[in-house]
Amino acid sequence: MKSLRRVTTAFGLRCPRCQHGKLFVGLIRMNGHCPECGLKFEPEPGFYLGSIYANYGLTVLMTTVSFMLLVFGVGVSKDYAIWGCLAFSVLFPLWFFRYARSIWLSLMYQVNSIDFTSVSAQAAADSGSSSNLSRLQSH
Repeated sequence: MKSLRRVTTAFGLRCPRCQHGKLFVGLIRMNGHCPECGLKFEPEPGFYLGSIYANYGLTVLMTTVSFMLLVFGVGVSKDYAIWGCLAFSVLFPLWFFRYARSIWLSLMYQVNSIDFTSVSAQAAADSGSSSNLSRLQSH
């Protein structure tokens, strides 16, 4: 997939495989799998931990640069700059949460799409392993 298409898909909060399925059901509740192609959105527990770090890092970077520009560039009082940056550092991560997850999912899918399975493939694997387990227990 072209880089521009991947970026627009991520910022559109869509599935990285089919580019149509919605990632989120509500404001913060994420679908377990793509409603269109069945891609499992969380291949392993703790998968989205990296998106939290990215969200935090971007917030710190933007807050620091904004404070420096406001105080030393524009000449705003440090008190006003601190309160403005504090408000930003609380509100921005809440707004960017969905996009951080979407970007992380898109990036990880591009790097290693083998780790991602569809719901039907996972169900087939689970039923195959349970039949193998029952076959082993009978011997």
